Amino acid sequence: MARNQILLFREAGQEYGMVRSYLGHGCFNVQVLGVEDDSSPCIIIAVVRKHISVAAGDIVLLSADESTSEHVEIVKVYEEREVKELIVRGEIPGRFEIAPEN
Repeated sequence: MARNQILLFREAGQEYGMVRSYLGHGCFNVQVLGVEDDSSPCIIIAVVRKHISVAAGDIVLLSADESTSEHVEIVKVYEEREVKELIVRGEIPGRFEIAPEN
């Protein structure tokens, strides 16, 4: 992250997530990082509409796709130092509980 680049935080309709695996055709299996509740994490299909490099283990910002309620779009992939800042600010947990794959 460049010094003049602003760190993006989630807004209404957005969530933080961790990429679990690549499903093909620009789709990823992503686990939502639930900070507020203790319920089991949700696994979703996320689509990359822009050219963004995404890998398993990446922390991402997700936004609901307005055209369909079934898909979510990855709008930001956080760099390691950005993830550390999100943890410090309490935006995401410092330790991620990974749900088992079905």
